[in-house]
Amino acid sequence: VKKEIDAFLKEKGVEAPGDDFSYFTLIYDSMVEKYKEVKEDIERILGRQFTKLQMIGGGAKSEVLAARIAQRLQLNVKAGPYESSALGNILLTLLYEKEVASVNEGREKICEASEVKYYRGNRI
Repeated sequence: VKKEIDAFLKEKGVEAPGDDFSYFTLIYDSMVEKYKEVKEDIERILGRQFTKLQMIGGGAKSEVLAARIAQRLQLNVKAGPYESSALGNILLTLLYEKEVASVNEGREKICEASEVKYYRGNRI
């Protein structure tokens, strides 16, 4: 991965990081900036501002990523559930079997039964 990052940075005229921690920081900061960019695009399209974000799937397991997103985007982040594909299948089964009345009810039940962590963004 370092070679690909170095080649990309060289193409952009930017010096490569000097150590592993700097690569780590660069990668996470890049992901956080993409979250910010997408959030702003969605807000512009919908004409409304978001004050919270929910991360699902494997990426939500990263406490570093979730905390950095909360801080950079200045909003509250709810991380989890983590196994989103499997839980989506369970939700469809619950709906089919009439164990839940709606998608929203199913989501609530899944979130209640799943590990979820919260990160606060410090609003300025």
